[in-house]
Amino acid sequence: MASPPMPITYVFPQGFGFQLTSYGHVTPCTNAGRIFCILYALVGIPLTWLMLSTLAKQINEWIGRALKCCYERFLRRKPTGIGLKTASITLMISIMMILIIALFGCYLEGWRYIDGVYFGFITLTTIGFGDFVPLHPSPSRDPAGYPAHVLIFTIMSIIYFTIGLAIVSSVLLSIRNAMEERSLNGFHMLRETEDD
Repeated sequence: MASPPMPITYVFPQGFGFQLTSYGHVTPCTNAGRIFCILYALVGIPLTWLMLSTLAKQINEWIGRALKCCYERFLRRKPTGIGLKTASITLMISIMMILIIALFGCYLEGWRYIDGVYFGFITLTTIGFGDFVPLHPSPSRDPAGYPAHVLIFTIMSIIYFTIGLAIVSSVLLSIRNAMEERSLNGFHMLRETEDD
């Protein structure tokens, strides 16, 4: 039985060491690196939450405005149940994003389609087990185009997952907003009886 490959260690200035294991996961391997990650997370997590919640509000407002416009211009009636319709639309968008990333997983990674769906759901809901990790562009696949592939892969991943996380946040926000609407009386009746 062969022993696992030795991890590759990258050392950054001031002793911030990060280890790249054979599975493609980057983890801090020095105390300075671990402290840096803690401090970075203390700042980065709230800023990410603020960005995603702001994007989610904007997405819901855009969809709500579009629905109101459609009701008033084409159906010529007062819009009702906008919150529930917004929740449905954002849910459909997030499902489409999961199905699209699953196709990329099949085509680029050689995964089964269900594995791609699983990866998309686990990633966009921030569960992130790490059992499926996309292979980053490899110099052995295309040595000449490697730098360009890394750049494209990184930019596309950041854009896709930022939008995906904002859409999932939008789904949760729109469900909350739908539950607060007067058209969903059942939720209000439950909430009102709890106050008594």
